[in-house]
Amino acid sequence: MILSIIIPVYNVERYIDKTLKSILSQNAFPFTYEVIVVNDGTPDHSMEIVERYRYSFDKLTIINQENQGLSCARNSGLKIAKGDYVWFIDSDDSIPQDAFESLFPYLTRHRHEVLAFDITKIEEETGKKLTEKIFLKPKYYHLYNTSHNGTELNKKIHTGIVQRFIFCKSFLSRCHLAFTPGIIHEDIDFIVRILLHANSILPIAKPCYNYLLRSTGSIMSSLNIKSCTDRIKIIKLWNKIESEEHLSKMQTAVIEDNIFNICYGLLISSPRNVSSYEQFLRQNRNYIIRRGLTAALYSIFSYFSLGKVAKTSYLLINLLKK
Repeated sequence: MILSIIIPVYNVERYIDKTLKSILSQNAFPFTYEVIVVNDGTPDHSMEIVERYRYSFDKLTIINQENQGLSCARNSGLKIAKGDYVWFIDSDDSIPQDAFESLFPYLTRHRHEVLAFDITKIEEETGKKLTEKIFLKPKYYHLYNTSHNGTELNKKIHTGIVQRFIFCKSFLSRCHLAFTPGIIHEDIDFIVRILLHANSILPIAKPCYNYLLRSTGSIMSSLNIKSCTDRIKIIKLWNKIESEEHLSKMQTAVIEDNIFNICYGLLISSPRNVSSYEQFLRQNRNYIIRRGLTAALYSIFSYFSLGKVAKTSYLLINLLKK
């Protein structure tokens, strides 16, 4: 079997029909695939809709579990996946009509560890569509359709949406890669660890995923204090990786660069004049600034930019203010 598609389901009765229809209506021959739906204890009627598809598609598997969160639901699907590759698709998104046709050559001709591709972002309220390239800047577009080491692609590709990647299952198993339970920003944590270990990432110049920008109801539609505390948890998880794994200088630089980004973001992008955030900052400000400066000093030469110099100066000024 070529591909396992893993779909966690929780409170998506408005969307899951379109998601499944977009997958099951693909022209798949001779493409062999399975769909694994993980019912993460959804309280609505989502699973009644899923059950209707079970009778017409014999490769649809359902896992029922108590609510454990997105990471655990994805990990549950990953454990039973039979495909050579796995694709994590969210239950409020969809894939284009020609997605399988576009991906088939890349999934069968060469065994890349990771495929990465453009996505189409769709605003729920307006229906407006915007193609977002996998690369952050046009100057990197020449890297399309050639294989790259993960450390080479750090700071060049988007890392916040795991659905825009397809992973070789044996690569994930060999490197013991799974999602961290119980955190927001699990995609960033996961993709950074992918970049540490992948030796063959192939960026494809084709939008193969439709990402719905929901107005309400998604985990990321409102920023809360857990978003801040979980970023601290991610930093500490990465600290542990540095201390326990035998990383190269460039692998360590990837971690340190992303720690720097998190620390700077916690000081700049987080909600101001909110009492819970002010309390969070009082408790963690010193650690955030000092850890951010340490990360900057380690990674600035490997991933140099004038913007990073300016951000490092900002952290230093904040340290001196105290």
